[in-house]
Amino acid sequence: MRAPKNKESCLSASENLSIATGLMLTLYIERKTMAIRKDMALANRIKDARIRAGLSQAELARRCGVSPSLLCNLENGKIKSLRHSTLLQMSKTLGESPEWLTFGNGHTKPSSTRSKFEHDFLVDFHKLSAAERKIVARMVHSLVMDKLVQK
Repeated sequence: MRAPKNKESCLSASENLSIATGLMLTLYIERKTMAIRKDMALANRIKDARIRAGLSQAELARRCGVSPSLLCNLENGKIKSLRHSTLLQMSKTLGESPEWLTFGNGHTKPSSTRSKFEHDFLVDFHKLSAAERKIVARMVHSLVMDKLVQK
């Protein structure tokens, strides 16, 4: 599929550069955030995942079948490990892998402000050459303009 070549549906070089720069910056920030999360201790990873899931300590504790004080002590680093069954329930409730919660290995789920599709798109977009990124940007712009015209 080729992007139309009329002036209304093509982006200028500066607009293409702006879009590409924004996408690259977003991807860079997301990768740095994941790298920082990997270095966190169990306590911090659980707290981070709980906050991203929008759960209070009391709600997470209830859903995992543990006392709120146990979860509080866990997030404060006073407890360094969990029973396997508790870890699995917490992992399921938070939508994270047990490996990531325990060791920081693997990937955490994408940012809640971005869907998995959007995250994967940015990763793939980053793999393209500058010329290919311009083509994709023009195609997306063309689709948006066509949708606006149809309304």
